[in-house]
Amino acid sequence: MKRISSLAVGLSLALGSVSAAWAGAGEVTAVVTPLSTNVSFTESATDPNFIVYAVSVTNEVGNTINNIVFTGATQVLDSSTVPPTPTARTATFDSATGAICTITNSNKTAISCSIGQLKAGESTSFYVTFAAPASLAGAIKTSFSGITYYAEGTGGLANSVPQNSTRSWSADAVALGTLSPNNIKSGLPQVNRTLKFFTAPNPVDALLNDQITTTVSVAGTAPITSTLTIEEEARQLTDVNCVAQDNFYRCYNSTLTIPDFVYPSGSGKYLGITLRIDPAAIKPGFKTSKVRIKYDDNTVPACQVTSPSGASIITYAALPCYAGITYYKNWTRNSSWPQAWEGSLDVFLVNDKNGRWTVE
Repeated sequence: MKRISSLAVGLSLALGSVSAAWAGAGEVTAVVTPLSTNVSFTESATDPNFIVYAVSVTNEVGNTINNIVFTGATQVLDSSTVPPTPTARTATFDSATGAICTITNSNKTAISCSIGQLKAGESTSFYVTFAAPASLAGAIKTSFSGITYYAEGTGGLANSVPQNSTRSWSADAVALGTLSPNNIKSGLPQVNRTLKFFTAPNPVDALLNDQITTTVSVAGTAPITSTLTIEEEARQLTDVNCVAQDNFYRCYNSTLTIPDFVYPSGSGKYLGITLRIDPAAIKPGFKTSKVRIKYDDNTVPACQVTSPSGASIITYAALPCYAGITYYKNWTRNSSWPQAWEGSLDVFLVNDKNGRWTVE
């Protein structure tokens, strides 16, 4: 399968890392927590997987503190040495939600986020997202660490005791890769992002290898950040339902998991899921009318997506639902789709909860 492509989960800031800066003005702490303990390697540079960190910066005591700056940088570490050393791979900055962050080095692994002023007891929370590195022998994890500056900023260090205005911090490492090549895990950076998920060669079913691409887009009106896992399963030809439908050489199961996946009533948020099935997986004589879509073994009700262009307006009777299917057959110069899509099939789904999809 190919890969997953953001959702509202509140900031769950377990103690991943802490930085503190003391001075007469007060005490600043920064808590940095990865949203997932492991993330899949990136297979396509144009469609990366993501590592997302939740950051909280607080003025714990004292008076108002000015010019607070949060800085950090990632490193991809190699398992061949103890302690691990950086590899040639990089985890590059992608985006921030809730703060303005800028890249501060040439390989795009270091950032600086201006927090500004915090009054006594005041805090600010935000997310920073990095693209996961490509696979590399020996690479096992990505680290994220840095320094919190305040009051004088970096320019005042020569005229003050460094530990009074800065404090280093280090987040928990994020492991790279999953136990199964058909299990893809990625962070979801922000609202209205689209992630495309790719699986490695399927050891169970070589014929299905890379013949299904799963694209997940998140729509809504508020920033959403979480992690998302899709696990593909290959169903054998002896599967009774698969044989009865006679659509594909291998039917398809995919389990979607998003921790703490809850959409508030009336929020308008939803997942748009597109399954692209390659021609090699489709049997001769295939008809779209014969395709069955199930979710957790229940037939998925049809629904009407009123704004397929990406607007956040959607009409539905129940979620999840089956929004439509397009068979890209007999391309001509007047076709609205690229010739490279000829013979492929897109199944469109809308969802707002975890579960298992079945296409047969």
